[in-house]
Formats: sequence, C-alpha cells, structure tokens
Amino acid sequence: MKTICRFKFTNTFVTLTLAGALTSLAFTAGMAQAQDLFPAGVEAKASGMESAISSRSAPAALYNPANLGLEHAQKKAYLEAGLIRARMAYEHPQFDQVFVEVKSPVATAGITGSVFDPRLRAALTIFPAKSGGLTIDGIPQPIGDATHSLSVENNDQTIKTALAASWTLAPGINVGSGIIHSMESRSISAQVVGSATAILDQKMSNDFTRGIAGVRADSKLGSVAAALTSSVRKTYVGERSMAGGIPRSKPEAVSFEPAVFAAGWSVPVGPVRTEFSMNHRMWGAASGIMREGLASESTGADIHDITETGLRLSWVAIPTLTISGSVANLPSPWGEGGILNSRETSVMGPGFGLSNGVDRHAIGLLAHSSDTRFGNFDVGMMNVWGSRTVSAAGANPGHYQTDIMTITAASTFIF
Repeated sequence: MKTICRFKFTNTFVTLTLAGALTSLAFTAGMAQAQDLFPAGVEAKASGMESAISSRSAPAALYNPANLGLEHAQKKAYLEAGLIRARMAYEHPQFDQVFVEVKSPVATAGITGSVFDPRLRAALTIFPAKSGGLTIDGIPQPIGDATHSLSVENNDQTIKTALAASWTLAPGINVGSGIIHSMESRSISAQVVGSATAILDQKMSNDFTRGIAGVRADSKLGSVAAALTSSVRKTYVGERSMAGGIPRSKPEAVSFEPAVFAAGWSVPVGPVRTEFSMNHRMWGAASGIMREGLASESTGADIHDITETGLRLSWVAIPTLTISGSVANLPSPWGEGGILNSRETSVMGPGFGLSNGVDRHAIGLLAHSSDTRFGNFDVGMMNVWGSRTVSAAGANPGHYQTDIMTITAASTFIF
C-alpha cells in the first residue's frame, strides 16, 4: 500500500547544524508501529478489540491459546481476507492540516487440529500486521527551536507467526500456551519540502518473540477466560545516515510491546449471549526504554498503563446463523509529552501516524454461519475512530483525528 499526500508550504532553509535534532523524526514518523491498526481474525475485528474470550480458530493463538480447545479435533484451515481504510489527520497551530488516507488488503491464515491426543489441540497462525508505506509532503516537525515542513517517506513490514497449543484438563476447562514471533523491518527518509537532499535516511529490522498463556472454562451458565502475553524490549539493527555526517551508535532499545493481561466472560440468556472483554496493557515500563531513533542517545516517553473494555451482544437467529454487535473503548496510553524539567529535557508524546495516539471508540458487527458443508463462514466489520488536541506545551502540539474501517470475511475448511 502506498499513499502520497501533497501540500503547499513556503520553503524553509535548514542548515546542516540542525540535522542532529532529527533523531526524534525517526520515532515519530514511524509511530504506527506502536500498535497494530487492526487485530487478526474476523471475530476479534467484529469484537472491536483483541479479545481473550471471543477469539476463535487459528487467531486464538495470538490472543488466548486456551480457546483452541473449542475447536473440533479435525484438521481445519482458516483464511481471512478483507480491506482496511485508514484515515488520519493532523493540524498544527501554525500549519495547514495534513491528511492521509491508506487503503490496503488485510489477511490472516492458519491451521488447527488435534495432535497425538484428542485433548491436545494446536494451531499455526500467520498474520501480516503491517505491509506497505506512505509518503507525506508537508508534515510539521520540530527541529531544534523551530517547526519545519518535511517530506517523509516511511515503509513498515511486520509479519507475526504464532505457534500454540491447548490441553483439555476436564470437560469445559482448557489451558493453553504458545509463542508469537514477529519479523519487523522499517525504513524512513526525510527532507525539507522543496529540497532534493535527504537529511535523514534510516533502515532497521529485527525479529522478536513473545510468550502467551491462557485459560478458559465453559459451562451452561456461561464462560470465563483469561490470558497473559509477555512484554518485549525492541532493539533493532540497521544503518542510518544524516546530513552533517552525525556518527552512528547502537541503541539499547528503540521500541516496546507491553505485557497484556486479558480477561473476559460471557453469559447466555435464551438465544442472546452477553460478552464482556478487558485488556490491561502495561505500557509504563516503556517510559524509560523507548528511544527517539536508531542512533539516539536519549530516552523517555510520556506513556502509561491503560485498560481497554468491550461489550458484545450475540443473537442466535437460527441454529446455523449468529449475528452480533459490539462496542469498545480503547484509551490512548500516551500523554502529551513535552519539556520534563528546567534543564529542558524532553519526553516523547503522541505524533502523526501513531495508531493509538488518541482515545478511540470502536464498533463491530458479525454474521457467523456454522456447520455448512464447507465449514464455518464469517463476515465482519470494525470501525475505530477518535480525536484529541495536544496543548502548546506538548511534544507535538495540534489536533489529531483517526478513523479506521475494516471489512473482512473468513472461512474454515476441514481437510
């Protein structure tokens, strides 16, 4: 995917001595990596959030492996495909609004089935969380003591692979665990609008592995589930060149994925099932880990723990068709950032392109058809939106808006 946005601004001359301040750009321009734009699987999208209680089939390996115990013993292939449209806008107090719209296909694939013993279920899942890039001409970016218009090109590739298994301890009680491996690569280049000389060119990549464990209990009265995903300190390898020939240095860490405690419960009343989901994301440890760029020597982020919540109602219209609707509240972990103390030490705050930089609301819809001759079939929709205004004292002041729409379908095939 690639979107090009162009705006007219007055050309600004920036000397090479200001190039050293651009280490912050390497972080802010690629901030969409802080959290995925959408979760894997049609069930999670239709829930409006990643959910330990609602995730099913192969995507459950990413959010609660214990849910694999709900699968039949037969080997099944899972395939999800859809389309996402992401719109983001940023208006700096002194500049015109910058607007970006990206359209891209989305997909999740995997296999599930019994292994050795009918009580042991396993899954292998592949989820391309990010793929593509965008070019923005005219993004306001603080450099030194002033803000300038920059042309920025950013490319981001992330592929997650999950391998997980569940074990049935007793009828209706399952435990599970797994590993989630991410292959990430990012590149970014920037130049002053109207200039042909790049003042920043950076490439970075690495692989990261997280652990996940979960539990689930089901009965006629309802279901409860919980999962815990470990955190990851992200140190990348790569190369960077900047105007002025600033030397490279190896970072201790550049980014961070939080530990997540997820829980949920559901209660059936006749043909209607009420489902509650909660994710507590422990971002606080990132405040002293995140760096501004691959070669930055400074750390510090205005970021804190948050709790996401969601409510879903499902109605069994006929034995083979279930329709559901959901709402979710997804608060931003980011504070405003800005100057930390009298020594003018700065901390990172939200920036344009940051997928979780605003408090978001989500709605989801799902139509689930089961026990057809071809397996199960799902069609779902997820819409996430939000806005915020960062004050003049913040790291990147201005008004931010986000709107993300995903329409997707999935099917499971017995083989």
